[in-house]
Amino acid sequence: MTDVRLTTLSHGGGCGCKIAPAVLSQMLAELPLASRFPDLLVGTETSDDAAVYRIGPHQAVVATTDFFMPIVDDPYDFGRIAATNALSDVYAMGGTPILALAVVGMPVDKLPVETMRKILAGGAAVCEAAGIPIAGGHSIDSPEPIYGLVALGLVHPDKLKRNDGARPGDVLILGKPLGVGVLSAALKKGRLDATGYARMIEHTTRLNSVGAALAELDGVHAMTDVTGFGLLGHLLEICRGSSLGAEIVFGDIPVIDIARELAQEGYATGAAARNWDSYGAWVRLSPELAEWQHKLLCDPQTSGGLLVACDPASAGEVMALFESQGYAQSGRIGRMGEPGGVTGIDVKMMKNNPPQSPLVRGEDTPSSQSLLEEKAGASSPHPLDNPPDKGGRGVGGRRVQRAIYLPYDKNLTALARENRRNPTPAESLLWNKVLRCRQFARYKFLRQKPIGSYIVDFYCSELQLVIEIDGDSHARQIEYDGERTRFLNSLGLEVVRYANQEVLHDLAGVFADLSRRVETRT
Repeated sequence: MTDVRLTTLSHGGGCGCKIAPAVLSQMLAELPLASRFPDLLVGTETSDDAAVYRIGPHQAVVATTDFFMPIVDDPYDFGRIAATNALSDVYAMGGTPILALAVVGMPVDKLPVETMRKILAGGAAVCEAAGIPIAGGHSIDSPEPIYGLVALGLVHPDKLKRNDGARPGDVLILGKPLGVGVLSAALKKGRLDATGYARMIEHTTRLNSVGAALAELDGVHAMTDVTGFGLLGHLLEICRGSSLGAEIVFGDIPVIDIARELAQEGYATGAAARNWDSYGAWVRLSPELAEWQHKLLCDPQTSGGLLVACDPASAGEVMALFESQGYAQSGRIGRMGEPGGVTGIDVKMMKNNPPQSPLVRGEDTPSSQSLLEEKAGASSPHPLDNPPDKGGRGVGGRRVQRAIYLPYDKNLTALARENRRNPTPAESLLWNKVLRCRQFARYKFLRQKPIGSYIVDFYCSELQLVIEIDGDSHARQIEYDGERTRFLNSLGLEVVRYANQEVLHDLAGVFADLSRRVETRT
């Protein structure tokens, strides 16, 4: 059996294989949260890097798994990259790895045994460098090559670093430069030379072991690693988990020099576009940003760097730690916003740029438009546009409706609480992506609110607005829904209805329609 190029056997490679954030949210929408386990310190609630389970007052287990298809053709390098990437999740929680298990899927009819052996050897070499064994694993015969690890580590519960602990004004520091996805795209098309390949391997096989040292600093408030969702995607996870916005400066973001050149030539991954489609509505890009710079911010990073949110007084110490451990291109890239803002990201070109409008690079450049503008028209308001001031004014500065007392049946309270625990996929998606934590123009929405003898899906007292998500049974209960709407209208409430399928498959259109309706009520 002759040697084959590993990348020709897979439809994607590295962390670019990740399922797009929007699709993943829909997949996970109906899964129950694990909050009933008191010793589970980190579960799925904030899309953190690993699960963490307390096993004693001074010790917790960090558990994660990560695997993907080849991003390079050299089998030994593929194994090294995959193992480095998997261990990164332990370091991102502030943990120290203790053990790994191999996750292996190989097309045994297409790959020589020696090639498969080299993949495993590459992974073993990285674990050896990390000071841990690969103590076992599992393998299957699969149509595409797959390799990765289950990684276990330990952390003191008080030293644990989550992705939801950022504080207002925290400095954002990135440990590795961006551009791995661009290099992988160029490699597949034969454009990456030996120097570029060496730079790619250098960055993707550098362990994020500095994470354990960063965990010792009280001034480090939040930490994650930048991988398949790109810098913007993983920073948004910090923003949402911490209920804060963020501002980053593109001119301060480290980029692999060769990747910068290739990005300007047009090399990019398909995953970068999917990433932007998933979260672009929550990002405001400076109009000075070029298209290649925009794509770099969404570029999937395989084995990317740690992203740290720390107290400004600790920023120098954090930078010194990165530099002392060989992360020569680490850098301060921005800061977290103030409380009461929107959980989105402002991207400036340089530090002295004022906030920009429109939110993306220009209405005359379709490829730079946000998800909402692409699907719903550029005139639609944006989550980051014209947030209300603290004087009780709404979108565009106009005053919101006065709060009113709403009668309700107290016997519905328990049912409403149960409904909140078990939302439908459409309710979960609208809540988490649009309404939760004042994401929608800073308005506070409640879920499953009893009003009269009914329970409405979402309610905003500032706007006197009810949002209802109609399931498949709506057609059979039109009369009931009409009676319900008339009652709510009699209280001075506007009722907006969206079908399940609208929310699940056209969230941008729902957002745009809701924005227009809110504009008329403020």
